[in-house]
Amino acid sequence: MAENVRGLLIHDGGRTLRTMTQILEDLGYRIVEPQIVKAIRYRVPQKRERLILIGIRKDLKNTVRFEWPTPEGKIYTVKDALKAGELFDRDVPVSDGQAYPAAKREIMKLVPPGGYWRDLPLEVQKMFMKKSFFSAAVRLAWQGE
Repeated sequence: MAENVRGLLIHDGGRTLRTMTQILEDLGYRIVEPQIVKAIRYRVPQKRERLILIGIRKDLKNTVRFEWPTPEGKIYTVKDALKAGELFDRDVPVSDGQAYPAAKREIMKLVPPGGYWRDLPLEVQKMFMKKSFFSAAVRLAWQGE
């Protein structure tokens, strides 16, 4: 099994993936048709999409059968991953988390729950973000916080 970014499908006009699968076939593997898997559809609270490659040794092709898992209907959140519930039977251990310097703590207090650096006053954005001013980092919040 191998995983990679979905862009591998089209990298160099698809030649990169074709070369990889040809090498695996030359090494004695039958490659199942690659698929893009959305992690969020498989009990993972993350919107990551990954290209999944499955190889089965050719000498096992008559004894091993692979089926792609069926996506679930429920979408899980980060809260589901960190708190006791359907995914886990207990909360993650309590942690003090990142110890920010005092200046950064003061800036973080200005970011509302569920907000991000663009919610800061413009001058604070520029001072705090420096060259990252044009990126998009997000502060997480529990729903309803």
